[in-house]
Amino acid sequence: MEADPRPSVLYLRRGREAGSALLIVLCFGALLTAAAGVALQRTLQKYHTVSHAVSWREGLAAAEGGVAVAQMTLKDAAVRTPDAWAGWSNTDPMVFPKTRTITFPATQGDRVIGVTAEIEISRPMGVNTLNPPNSGKPYYRVRSAGTADVAGPARLGENRENLLLRKVALRTDWRTGQNVTRPRITRVVEAVLKPEGPFGGAI
Repeated sequence: MEADPRPSVLYLRRGREAGSALLIVLCFGALLTAAAGVALQRTLQKYHTVSHAVSWREGLAAAEGGVAVAQMTLKDAAVRTPDAWAGWSNTDPMVFPKTRTITFPATQGDRVIGVTAEIEISRPMGVNTLNPPNSGKPYYRVRSAGTADVAGPARLGENRENLLLRKVALRTDWRTGQNVTRPRITRVVEAVLKPEGPFGGAI
C-alpha cells in the first residue's frame, strides 16, 4: 500500500501556527525597537538641553568675570599703577578702546570645555555721550562677551525655542556670521564704570 503524498491536516495546522507566532514575535520586536529609539532620542535631547544650560551659565560667569577684570584694571589705572594696562591691546592710558581676551579653566562633568571672555573698554567723549564736555572724571563703557563651548556634537535640544533663547551657535556664530569649529554659547554683559581714586572712595 502506497503512502498518501498529501500533507496531513495536522501538519498544515502546525505550520500555520508557527508562521503566525513568528510574525507576532517580529511585530513585537519591531515595536520594542521603535520604543527604544524614541526613548533614546528623548534622552539625547534632554542631555543636549542640559549641556546647553550649563554652557549658558558658564558664558554668563565668564562675561561677568570680564567686567570684574575691567573694573580692577580701571581701579589700578586710576591710582596710576605702572603696569595697569599690561596684557591689553594698547598700554597707552590715553588711547581707547582697549581690548583683551582671557581664557578661564572650566569643566562640564568629565569634559574640559573652553571658556573665554572678550573685553572691550571704551571712553566715549563729546556731546550726547557718556562724557560730554567739562564733565570731570570720565565714565568708561565696558562690554564683555563670555563664550563657553558646548560639550557634545552640534545637535538641538528638546525644542527650537530653547536654541533661539540661548542663541546656541551650532554651525555659525550669530554675532559675526562666521562658521564655528564646535558649538558654543556667548553671553554679553555691558557696564558703565567710573573709577574712583583712594581719596574719592574714602570721602
